[in-house]
Amino acid sequence: MANLHAHVVRAQASLSLFTEFGEDGFRPQERRAEELKSVLGQVVELAGKLRA
Repeated sequence: MANLHAHVVRAQASLSLFTEFGEDGFRPQERRAEELKSVLGQVVELAGKLRA
């Protein structure tokens, strides 16, 4: 385990299959906007670091 490289995104977003996904696609509830913004922001930041 000496050479373990773990890349972590700490933010989480809990989505419901019943209320946020439907026949017309993905429609998150308004309260999820900040959660999703945080998760995606961290993913983009990590991706940028991994490219460097």
